[in-house]
Amino acid sequence: MMLSQLKCLVTGASSGIGKATCEVLTRYGAKVVGTGRNEEALLSLKKEGAIVEFIVADITNENECQRVVDSAVKFLGGLTTVVNAAGVLQ
Repeated sequence: MMLSQLKCLVTGASSGIGKATCEVLTRYGAKVVGTGRNEEALLSLKKEGAIVEFIVADITNENECQRVVDSAVKFLGGLTTVVNAAGVLQ
């Protein structure tokens, strides 16, 4: 499968490795939905074209996980790839 055929969900997309992953995947033609807690950062990524859509969520909350996946599938018309780049410091 070519990168341009990917329909990706990236967690932790609002910063760090998740943000960089969105930028690289999109640069190579993938369609990317990003999720994270920082709505302002996600909106900025969308305006830059690094994601096609975003979902504000805290995936440490199990109840949010299904909503995030369902929303990504709806936005992309399917899902081929999930990149879990969300990190939690304790």
